[in-house]
Amino acid sequence: MIESNPYAIADGKRNIEDNHLKNIRYISRPLEKLITTKTKDATRYDIVIVDPPRVGLTTVGISRLVALNPQRIAYISCNPATFARDVHKLSQQYVPASVSLVDMFPNTYHCEVLGILNRR
Repeated sequence: MIESNPYAIADGKRNIEDNHLKNIRYISRPLEKLITTKTKDATRYDIVIVDPPRVGLTTVGISRLVALNPQRIAYISCNPATFARDVHKLSQQYVPASVSLVDMFPNTYHCEVLGILNRR
């Protein structure tokens, strides 16, 4: 997982330990600041989970994500419009396998989107 929030990284590492997982790695920096030397081992990424802010992924973030070349992308979004925009930008390399809406805030207009994208 590529994560810039230190609290989310701590929670994730605790989950890895609690569930005895061995094949998960955390990269502690924003996706946009991922240096290209880190992408040389791109074939090792089975899945990359992204959960960008409401504005969605940046152009640089999308290019870094594509450079990682994961088999799948799990895209979590709090904004269906930017989710759709970013999936369209990724559509030459990835195809949506599933999209789910999650109503985390009942009786509001807000929903979360979870999309699984498979590499073409």
